[in-house]
Amino acid sequence: MNGNRTNWGRNGFVYVLILVAAIALFVNMFPRTPQADVVEISKVARWVQEGKVASIVVEGDDLRVRLRNSPRVIRSRKEPGEDLLTQLKAYGVSSTQIAEVDVEVKPGNQFGNWLYIFTNLLPIIVVGALFFLLLRQAQGGNSQAFSFGKSRARLYVGDKPTVTFDDVAGAEEAKQELQEVVEF
Repeated sequence: MNGNRTNWGRNGFVYVLILVAAIALFVNMFPRTPQADVVEISKVARWVQEGKVASIVVEGDDLRVRLRNSPRVIRSRKEPGEDLLTQLKAYGVSSTQIAEVDVEVKPGNQFGNWLYIFTNLLPIIVVGALFFLLLRQAQGGNSQAFSFGKSRARLYVGDKPTVTFDDVAGAEEAKQELQEVVEF
């Protein structure tokens, strides 16, 4: 019973690794944001100059821009390490034009960055773990990895008896059976 538990522990770990790798590959197949609504920051600056922008929500380096007379939210990105107002002024937007826009700054989502890194590194980690397990099983003198060509068959010789006289020397039942065979 204890042997089955050890085998399930090893096999279960491999099955869990395969499941996690499949989930990671499934998650990476779908894009995180729709690419149709992404515009450059220069276009956002031009909209601010024209008075078309109602609000901008800054979350890390991501921008969510809502235009006046439109419920649709358009995404953009600013340069990392610089604030939005400095970048808009670099594109020629005046302070009065910026004041007409409702700008809200939210802290960046750190969990999303870690999730992105984890889902991209997970397949590499799984392949490395499987490689490590295969190498670990291949170590040792009695490894099955290197004995796939060896036959486990035993040589059977018909002339050589498998039971000898020493095996049955003190057994009374064997003497009686032998006596019956001799009498027959």
